[in-house]
Amino acid sequence: MTSLILFGSFFLLILISVPISISLILSTIITITLTTGIDSLPLVLIPSKIYSSTESFSLLTIPFFILAGNIMVEGGIAKRLVRFFNSFASGITGGLAHVSVLSCTFFAALSGSSTATAAAIGKSLIPEMKKYNYEPSFSAAVIATGGIIGFLIPPSISMVVYGMVAEVSVSKLFIGGIVPGILTALGVMAISWYVSRKKGYSSVKNKFSIKEVLNSFANAFWALTMPIVVLGVIYLGVCTPTEAAAIAVFYGLIIAVVIYKELKFKDIIKSLKNSLVESAVICFLMASASLFGWFLVNERIPQMLAELLLSFSSSKVVILLMITVVYLIAGCFANPSAAIVLIVPILLPVMNELGVDLLYFGIFTVFVLGIGVITPPVGPDLFVVTPIAGVPFEEVVKKVIPFIFMMILLALLFVFVPSILTFPLELLF
Repeated sequence: MTSLILFGSFFLLILISVPISISLILSTIITITLTTGIDSLPLVLIPSKIYSSTESFSLLTIPFFILAGNIMVEGGIAKRLVRFFNSFASGITGGLAHVSVLSCTFFAALSGSSTATAAAIGKSLIPEMKKYNYEPSFSAAVIATGGIIGFLIPPSISMVVYGMVAEVSVSKLFIGGIVPGILTALGVMAISWYVSRKKGYSSVKNKFSIKEVLNSFANAFWALTMPIVVLGVIYLGVCTPTEAAAIAVFYGLIIAVVIYKELKFKDIIKSLKNSLVESAVICFLMASASLFGWFLVNERIPQMLAELLLSFSSSKVVILLMITVVYLIAGCFANPSAAIVLIVPILLPVMNELGVDLLYFGIFTVFVLGIGVITPPVGPDLFVVTPIAGVPFEEVVKKVIPFIFMMILLALLFVFVPSILTFPLELLF
């Protein structure tokens, strides 16, 4: 009965367009009031639980990486990366599509955000692809899917959120995200090559030039060194991920202001404002989810769900396939960070009961929920690239369907062959 009231009130609030964060808090209060009575619980406990969940040094990782990503977007980093990768594109079928994927992959290692990656690379490359007769909806679909790599290639904001929820090493999650990130990039490039060959999409018409490669490399050199510096200090044990995120902001400011001289004072203010809003949304979401999660644990709902799932099957594969379906549905309506703080605490007892490695489960969770950013009706990456491409939303959705199927096939591969995700961790640790 308690579970019915809790989840029923939560989904009812979502249906009437109440924000997820507010819905989590209100549904908890409603359930406490109807089941045990508000007098049975000191009201001061509710704000106390919300506040205590944000009182964490590790949580600073999120606003720092978001700010670093916004500085990269405003500071002219993206266009330099695009020019560098574009210098290799001559003579390759669908060359600019491959440039899009490579640019998304590398920019993801700077921003940690799917939406920031899709926006920055989309603004730089979609107009360029139009010049070479690429269908705008196809260009938008390629870049939107490439944005998913921002969830996987370190640093990843979604992995930071999972690391805090599941209390596992964020540094190890970062390492684990490299393989699925590379596989996703290769999958997008394979589909792009097939479509480009079928449609006759040409590469850039300029001849390959070593001089252009060297010039573009020199121009993008400092941008290319940024992920090496930020990730290097983490894996060498010099800094924690939180401290590395602060270094990313400082290093990004030096590159954008001192070296490239493209980041003006008004751009810094804009980056700070955008980062404040994005960080506040995520942090408040985690705070409200902590109250929701505390009540779930207090009522033993995760344990009951674990018993229910295990009554169907004790097979890891079967349970993970069921969870994959849940993730794919949840991803259609909630961004990955929201889905992680809402669903993962409920599933952790199931994973512990089955003996599933929580690092593997974290990488798998971020990957599958990441598919949601290109899945309607929400699909934030689709909404970001559609106005840039100047085409109807429905056209981009049609073009993105093959990429969604490719991602689902990769998810199934990770279910049946989990060692693909865990072998880098086993190799290093």
